[in-house]
Amino acid sequence: MEEDPAYLSVQGLHLSFGGTQALLVVSFEVGVGEILAIVGPNGAGKASLLNCLNGFYRPSQGRILFEGDDVTRLPTHKIARLGIAQTFQDIALYTSLITLDNLMAARNIHMRAGFFHCMV
Repeated sequence: MEEDPAYLSVQGLHLSFGGTQALLVVSFEVGVGEILAIVGPNGAGKASLLNCLNGFYRPSQGRILFEGDDVTRLPTHKIARLGIAQTFQDIALYTSLITLDNLMAARNIHMRAGFFHCMV
């Protein structure tokens, strides 16, 4: 029986900024229903890895597969439409909102309403 591909597979990512190597042969897989934590000290490459996953940075080598499809070179807006996104470490984007409302504020990319409907 053939095994299903990983939900997310990162294969041999390399990323550098000039002479600084941010990621060197980073590989991992996440299956459906699994949770993966990325931990490390400042400067370890955590944010660089996440920025590769969402398409903000382009790795010089390696591949990122999401549900079996290679998304390594997709534009950021197409990656976001697949459901890959990140939120930032700020305590609250909108200080008057609760955490859930702050997270929901980023859902606009999935909304299908037009301009006039949103104005009502």
